[in-house]
Amino acid sequence: MRRWIAIKQTNEALVTSSDTGERIAAVVGAAEAAGYLYTSEDEPLWLRGSITGQPYQGQTPLSLMKEGSVEDIMNVRRYLMGLTQGGPGPNDVDRDFTPYTDDDLKWE
Repeated sequence: MRRWIAIKQTNEALVTSSDTGERIAAVVGAAEAAGYLYTSEDEPLWLRGSITGQPYQGQTPLSLMKEGSVEDIMNVRRYLMGLTQGGPGPNDVDRDFTPYTDDDLKWE
């Protein structure tokens, strides 16, 4: 990251893979949304706190963004963006939702 910041300060071209570019854009978008939602004191608590609801499934938002796929990072970003646009967090029913499995589907 420091290398990228140094390149940006010298106005050199920053060349990355499309995967890295997507990850950077998603993390920046999530950080921007978190900045609207949380004070500077609350943001670290939220980032490091374990969340059981979707998309986190017991992971912290920070670990999901660091270790997850691009889609995981986008899910964190979408969740935060939804909250900034007035969407509520998970309600009591959704908080403990277990995803359906093939065994749950019955075809007649």
